[in-house]
Amino acid sequence: MVCLASIALCTSLSSPGRAAEPEQQTGLSAIDIGGYVSIAMGGALLAGGAASAIYALHKRIQLEAVCQPRDQCPLAAQPHIDEMQLTAHIATGLSVPGFVSVAVGAGLLLWPEGPSATVALAF
Repeated sequence: MVCLASIALCTSLSSPGRAAEPEQQTGLSAIDIGGYVSIAMGGALLAGGAASAIYALHKRIQLEAVCQPRDQCPLAAQPHIDEMQLTAHIATGLSVPGFVSVAVGAGLLLWPEGPSATVALAF
């Protein structure tokens, strides 16, 4: 195939009377790239959520040593309790979108491409 970039004209060098063969598409489609990006972002969110959860569990173990019995903590431990609760909320806030992002990415990669992938909606 010969293409002139300046005028965007392409001509086929196939023999006369013979149809030009369609070119094979190489590389990843936009859907595949989106799927991989979504999975990577979800993995990063899950890693951050796991790190926050480990830190919250570490704080909980420290508080269990200070709070005896468990429901009676000294007033000086309140900042540690607040920090533990905040990091637990951060862990949840990172993990849930991480799972959703991984699921969306997997769905994009597993969804069939082509004309058979269209869905007709009837109202």
